[in-house]
Amino acid sequence: MLEALIARLEGKTQKQNNPHPQHTLAWAAWCIARLGGWNGYAKERPPGPVTFSNGLRRFHAIAEGFALANPN
Repeated sequence: MLEALIARLEGKTQKQNNPHPQHTLAWAAWCIARLGGWNGYAKERPPGPVTFSNGLRRFHAIAEGFALANPN
């Protein structure tokens, strides 16, 4: 599901693209942080626990919606 969301999470510039290898824990954490509101720039402060909590909450809501739309 993160693969489907990555197009919306990555920005238009190279600096806002996920720098981690696909399907790694770091890649997934970057995606969850972006869902939590982190802007993705390396120069900014790293995402904290509140950002990850917000991102996970949003990810779970998206996953529930996906499961409801595709009951198989």
